[in-house]
Amino acid sequence: MPTKIVIIGAGEIGKAIASVLKPKKVAIEMWDHDPARVPQQKSLEKIVPAAGYVFLCVPSQAVRPAVLSFKKLLTKKTGIICLSKGVEVKTQKIMPEVLKEVLPTSQPFAMLGGPMLAEELMQNKPGVSVLASKNLKAFANLEKLFVGTAVRLETTNDVIGTAWSGVLKNVYAMALGMVDGLGWGANAQAWLLSECLTEMEKITVIMGGKNETVCYTAGLSDLVATGFSPYSKNRETGRVITQTQKCCVGGEGSVSFPAIWKKLGTKIKIFPVLSIVEKILIKHQDAKKLFEKYFRQV
Repeated sequence: MPTKIVIIGAGEIGKAIASVLKPKKVAIEMWDHDPARVPQQKSLEKIVPAAGYVFLCVPSQAVRPAVLSFKKLLTKKTGIICLSKGVEVKTQKIMPEVLKEVLPTSQPFAMLGGPMLAEELMQNKPGVSVLASKNLKAFANLEKLFVGTAVRLETTNDVIGTAWSGVLKNVYAMALGMVDGLGWGANAQAWLLSECLTEMEKITVIMGGKNETVCYTAGLSDLVATGFSPYSKNRETGRVITQTQKCCVGGEGSVSFPAIWKKLGTKIKIFPVLSIVEKILIKHQDAKKLFEKYFRQV
């Protein structure tokens, strides 16, 4: 078992992971770019070299600079676990691509997807995570570490599919929030959910992931949690947009969407729900008219 865990990022999910692992016999060190968030914070030089695993619990746009700040301090066996579910705006790269680019070639890394609302984990309510890595053997001890905690851990080698599931569910959670803001009931929202899942599956396959990854925990389960939970920033962003007629930026979905839109290019036209989100966020068209037209024509 690892003797030390380092968590980079003392936001909600970082604190939630610390809370989940607290009962286990492992030392946990937290670090944040804002020292005020971590009382008596130790330097990276003191905590990273001894870490068995490093959890990256920072927004997607901060993953690259965060890794660059400690990569020289890593041992060859230190496993990196990234919880960020977004696209790097400047490069249009998903997090596994960013990690592969900035980490040493042989450094083991994994994505952690699935429904893990931080607020629920902090209340010791159960969550399910999907550990995705091309080198699952490097994370065998991490699997053992989660046994008996509030988090059920599943594994897969579909890193790309897990990453894209996490990226896309944030965007489609905004769409679900939008129709909630328009007053749609459970019947219509459930129908839209199935439309969103179908699009997520097709896009993920186009991007190189497996469709079965989208249909289970990393995709469907995470989409339901993020699309319907009152704790979800992405859902709330969508709801606020349709209720106020103003585009706001909140959560990974709205931050990543422009990069997703550019990455898909003209292919976005074959994904109706994603096209509606584009027309609302980018072209500032009327959400009510767009969703009503789609509902009537499908």
